[in-house]
Amino acid sequence: MRPDDGREPRVLFVEDEPADFELERQELTASGLVFTSRRVETPAQFREAIRDFSPQLIVSDYSLPGADGMEFLRLARELCPGVPFIFVSGTLGEDRAVEALKAGATDYVLKNQLGGLPVRVRRALREAEERRERAVLEERLRQAEKVEVMGRLAGGVAHDFNNLLMIIGGYADRTLESLPPHDARRESLEKIRNASRRGADLTRQLLAFARRQILAPKVIDLNAVISSTHSMLHRVIGEDIDFATALSPDLWPVLADTGQIERSS
Repeated sequence: MRPDDGREPRVLFVEDEPADFELERQELTASGLVFTSRRVETPAQFREAIRDFSPQLIVSDYSLPGADGMEFLRLARELCPGVPFIFVSGTLGEDRAVEALKAGATDYVLKNQLGGLPVRVRRALREAEERRERAVLEERLRQAEKVEVMGRLAGGVAHDFNNLLMIIGGYADRTLESLPPHDARRESLEKIRNASRRGADLTRQLLAFARRQILAPKVIDLNAVISSTHSMLHRVIGEDIDFATALSPDLWPVLADTGQIERSS
């Protein structure tokens, strides 16, 4: 059994008897489990192994000189709370087993029944992997929800801003219509109208991002749309990235919504 990434699972044994460690390791190996192991005896060694070895499973004796298994369990829940912890002991009675499970142990095996160890180890590794995958999916869902909220916020702001731009552009058009052709004020009003149109283009892009764009098909020049999008993206991606477009001089005009074309490009 190997994790999905192809690497061997790392199993940390807390055992003061090398012979018992070998028996447990051989029992797992004989069952077909491929893994990397390390043995520790003291809390100091345990802390170091958690830091350097990063175990994916802990198999611990219950009775050790100078420290009992519950101390190692407390350390494990403190230092690596998501790592399964299995007790293997010849002195673990029913009351202690219940106490250990309540304290966070994953399972327990008696030393005179080591044949059950591979089953429990495989199950613990599988369930730990499922928890990790579930945590990843939940985090992705949270991120997706954040993006959705930002999209709705951007859409609402863009929609309101677009209404303001329509008012500005409308008043500019009406004022231009009332001025004679050579009036000196026309140049400033035309700049205001053009700026409002460019702002409307930006709000269409924001509405497209928020999936709230109102479709407005019209005859457009695809080369002009791509060139406009190129200018916007060039400002966004910065000068350290080369970005080029290949325009065709013989493209026909098309009837389409500019915002949707900008999204797909």
